[in-house]
This record gives sequence, structure tokens and C-alpha cells, in this order.
Amino acid sequence: MNNNIKASMLAMLIAALTAGCNEDFSSNVDGSQIEPVTLEVESINIVVSEDDDIKRVSLLADIVNTGGRVFARNFEYKYLTDDDGIKLPTEPALPNGGVTKELEEIIITPSLWTDQLVYGETVSYRFRYDLDNGSDTTVERWVNLTVNGAETKVTDIDVLADNSFELPVGISTKMRALVSPVDATFPEITWTSSDNNIASFSGDILTTKATGDVAITATSADGLVVKTNDLSVVSDSNKPTGVAIVDDADSEIEVIRVEEGETLSLKALLNFKSQDNSSNTNLIWSSDDETKLTVDAQGKATGVIGARGATAVKVVTEEQGLGDIVRVQVVPNSNALFSKNGNFEFSADSIAPWVGYWQNASGGATVTVKEEAASAGMYGIHIQSPGTKNTGITLSPDEAPQLLGLLEDKSNFGKTYRVKFDAKTKVGTRIGFVEQIMQGQNPTRSFTKFTINNTWSTVTLDIPVKDIQDPNKSYLNSRFDIYFNAHGGGIDIFLDNISIRELN
Repeated sequence: MNNNIKASMLAMLIAALTAGCNEDFSSNVDGSQIEPVTLEVESINIVVSEDDDIKRVSLLADIVNTGGRVFARNFEYKYLTDDDGIKLPTEPALPNGGVTKELEEIIITPSLWTDQLVYGETVSYRFRYDLDNGSDTTVERWVNLTVNGAETKVTDIDVLADNSFELPVGISTKMRALVSPVDATFPEITWTSSDNNIASFSGDILTTKATGDVAITATSADGLVVKTNDLSVVSDSNKPTGVAIVDDADSEIEVIRVEEGETLSLKALLNFKSQDNSSNTNLIWSSDDETKLTVDAQGKATGVIGARGATAVKVVTEEQGLGDIVRVQVVPNSNALFSKNGNFEFSADSIAPWVGYWQNASGGATVTVKEEAASAGMYGIHIQSPGTKNTGITLSPDEAPQLLGLLEDKSNFGKTYRVKFDAKTKVGTRIGFVEQIMQGQNPTRSFTKFTINNTWSTVTLDIPVKDIQDPNKSYLNSRFDIYFNAHGGGIDIFLDNISIRELN
């Protein structure tokens, strides 16, 4: 093909495309002449489980007549509100990214409800949008979404016993196993013995009846996970026969709550039939999830800062591997001063965000972090002043929890807060005050008095919320003070572990 023919065909193609484009864009469509869409189904109803895969749903499904191209516009989540248009607290939370719109589809990501729902729970949502096909009349349509909590299945069983272990005849002991995950919906285990004449189960209690060898089996509630251990029943043994995690009254415990940053000391009791000097009494403590909870060799369990959710503490005998479990729920720290270095452990060279009380003697009063000032943990603070009216520490309005004064929205109305700390003085007896002061030209004060002496004592003050605001001013933040009166004799005080917790 010669170049002239090519050029001629190209010119014709461009002209045709241009003409078509000009016709499309210049034509005026009369929306009144277009029939609005009609629907086979008025609403789209969607049901998913939180363990389902991502689901895409067309917003244009079941349209009878399109009249041309249809667009889904003005898609929005609709919820019940109060008279001020504020979402009611009874309305379920919609996880960020749980439902998104892409062109004429919505994308549902059920896994984002995992931390919101448990098995058997259901939440429902309503969304509305407009169907627009160019008609003067758009059609409103609704999406009803239901999300069901899914069963968390057992994936593994850790029987707390060595693969092969022994027990003396004539004893009963509790067998324990840790299921994974620890928040399984049905964590129950069925225990069985291969020969009930040698050893048999009643629930999780294993009773040895005659010498011999048996297999003991732990089976998950759905029967899908099975673990077996070999047991030799002997005439006598100096080996441990079990262990139990107990409280201070030596009663067995099953479940505990630990706050982030909180440490609890757990205790375990060992069982023997015939203990002697050669018996191994060593125990091994561990956490099922160290990102939530840590446990040291002595059984001190500490909630990891920022962690939430379920885990477990396990203790097993060094010999035989027999053990016990306590389930743990790690929850947010209830101390309003937890993030404010109220135990002075965050920094050994600073009391930040605390500052010196405003009456601290210039050049004389000192507030320092010291090991000797700790009532518990590594550090406390040492407050010294040679002679001043009052000396102490303060949280600025930007740092202080606004709890003891009535808030503008009155959300803390009628509540009582417990202020608690450890203190002792090295000089006589001292009177102190906990004070919340509204800032302003004429500060409004609300204070509570206490007394300390030269031995460590825990000061506990239950303080009802008070309206300390100036009615002629807007509601202002208040600073929080703990200070001591010198009585002319100077101040030399240790202070540690300050907390504020809601009582009701």
C-alpha cells in the first residue's frame, strides 16, 4: 500500500472518530424521557460470617430496565441518632474498612469484625444509595448487611504431661491440656483411657487402679484434634503426680485478669504420693503468648504494655511435665496515671511529665528519682525542702486526667475516684493534700487531706467528683497536685506508685 492511500485512510478514520465524538458530546439527553430503573428486589440482603473471605457485591444486581448505563451514587451508612443527630450508643460500630465502595460494587472484609464479635453474636447494618440511569428520577435502594460471629476452632492440644510418664497406683490427679488458640469457642476436652481397669477418667480426673500400661487420649470437642500419651501405673513413685495454680487461700484458680503493666505473683502447689529427698520439685513457668503476657521463673506474670486479649499461663513439673493452666485476659490499665509515669519507672533521671509544685522553695526544693525512694519496683521520687510552706509535685492541665472535677458534658457526674499512692517521711509526721485546681485568674480548688509518718504507708483517698468550675467561665482544664505542708520543719519525703481509678 502506497503512502498516499495510507494517508487517505488515516484521514477518513480520524474524521469518523471525530464525528462520532462530536455527536456523543453535543447531543442533549432529555432526562424526562428516560424511564427510571425498576427493581426485581427492593433491597440487597447480605449475610457473612467473620471468617468468610472478602466478598464483592454488585449494587446494580436485579435491575429490570437500565435505560442505558446505571450508576450507584450517594452510598452511605445509615444509623439511628438522637435529636442532635448524634449516633446512638446502641448502634453497632462499623470497623474502619469493613465496607467500602468501588465503582458500582461494595467490598466487605469480614475479618475486620474478628475482634468485635464472638461466636453466636450478630451485628446488622443498613446502607442506602441512589440508582441513576440519567432519568430525572433516581431510585433509592437499601443494603442490609448482617455479620455473624464465627466459631474459633481448636487447632492443637498440648497435653501437660511427658509423652511417657508414670503414676503410682491408688491416686487421683487432674489432667490438664492447653488448647490452641486459647480463645477457641469450644475448648472442652474429652479424656479417655485405653484400659479402664488400669486407669480411668471421670471428667478430667484420672484415677489409677492397677499396675500396667495404658494410653490416655485427649480429644477436642469437635473430635478433629486428638493427642495420646503413654502412662505406666506403678506400685509406688517419688515423682510428682500433679501441680495446681492456687490463690492465697490455696484454692485452685481457672481464670485471672491482668492489666497491661500490672504484675501478679502466681503460686503453685506440687503433689506427690511418696516424696523423698531425691524428689524433683522444680517447676517451669511459661506464657502461651509473650506478646501479651510475660512470666518469670518464679511465676510473676506481667501484662505487656499495649497488649489486649486472651492468653494463658502454664506451669509444669521439670520431671514428668505434669502441669496446670490458668487462662488470662489482658485488659487496659485502669490507672488514669499509667501513661504519666505515676510509678516513676519510665525514666531514672526525670520525673516527666510531673513538675515541681508551684510553692516549692526556689533553689532549695528538689524532686529527684531514686532507687531508695521506691516502695515497689525500681524507682520512686525523693522530695526535699529545707523550709517552705508547701512542697510537692504537679501535673499540668495538659497532662492531668480531668476526672475529679465535673466535666462539661457531665459524663463523670456522680462518680467517685480512688487516688492511691505510697509515701513516707524521714522527718516527723507530715500533713499532705491531693488537690485539683481549675486554672484561671482566680483558681477554684478542691482538695483532700492526708497524713503520713516515717514508715511506708499506702494512702487511699476516695474522692467524689465535684463541680469546681467557675459558672462565669467556660469549663477549663485543671492541674493535679500532691503536696506536703512543712510546718516550718522542712520536708524529706519518699513518694511512689500514684494511681487514680474509677470506683463506680
